[in-house]
Amino acid sequence: MQQLFTDYLRFLEEDARREPATISNVRRSLRKLDDWLDGRDAALITSADLKLYVRHLLKTYKRSTVSKDITSINASYRFAREAGEIDANPCYGLRKMLPSGSDFDPKTFSKDELLSILAACRDDRDRLIVYVLAFTGTRSHEARALRWTADGDKSSWVDFDNDQLVIYGKGRKRRRVPLHPILRTRLLRERQRHGGHHEWVFVSQWNQRIARTTWNKVVNALMKRAGIQEKASHVFRKTLSTDLNRRGVRGDVIDRIFGWSPSDVRSRYYTGLADDDMRAAIALAYADDVIFPEQPQLEPTGKPRAEATELSDPLALKVELARLENENLRLRAALAGVELAA
Repeated sequence: MQQLFTDYLRFLEEDARREPATISNVRRSLRKLDDWLDGRDAALITSADLKLYVRHLLKTYKRSTVSKDITSINASYRFAREAGEIDANPCYGLRKMLPSGSDFDPKTFSKDELLSILAACRDDRDRLIVYVLAFTGTRSHEARALRWTADGDKSSWVDFDNDQLVIYGKGRKRRRVPLHPILRTRLLRERQRHGGHHEWVFVSQWNQRIARTTWNKVVNALMKRAGIQEKASHVFRKTLSTDLNRRGVRGDVIDRIFGWSPSDVRSRYYTGLADDDMRAAIALAYADDVIFPEQPQLEPTGKPRAEATELSDPLALKVELARLENENLRLRAALAGVELAA
């Protein structure tokens, strides 16, 4: 592979410390381009050359695959330009060549599928994987990296004191994900069971951090036993975000939980988001249907199940009250400005 590409891969591995899976995907994209160049100098190709290459990709691969390839190629040329290896980035306009729309609708788990996955769990590790993915929406590599305590400034860990996960995700971006009461109980039980003998939440049989290949093998086997064909890599994440959206959780709250960049100008400039909003939002997850066996324990005691207050009512009200309070503050500020002008 040409020097321009290997320099970028070395940067991802040594300086950016990206996950092995990310580096593998980028390497695959760059190798495809390197093969297509067939000996031509990657530093000398033009925008027109790359547009021909994208047309070549679209004849063979889906839109989503070509989009990922363009992202990797653009990043490598941007890095080369910043390093002084090339004078200009030739990737301008490549993304405009992609067909509009998506190859498929996002896949989410139904209630029956979630129940099947839980029934297919064979041991405590299987259940803990499902609970973490289902109640936090973390990516697989983020879940695997969880420690019981903080280890330096860039470690992902379980912060029981503040009832949250501290996650360092893509690009080493830090975010906090509130612990759902059900997940908190499950994690406490797991920590007590091991008695603090290891630092990782998910471990191998040798008490080391579970390897990516082992994780994938465990999760894929779980899906197979549950009779589900799709890979679970991002489906839990999509399921939780979709569930919160259906329950009326504000978009800026969902963005903060999942570590997404604000989706609009309002979100980028909105400063009234409090941790209480996120905690109330995450507790709404799967509140309508009993999926997890611990759910009935969250309902008020002393009442028959049919008459119990819905869990979502007070939580949804809390989120809505926070929103109305912020709207009220903005209106009062606007009125004060009008009176001042008069």
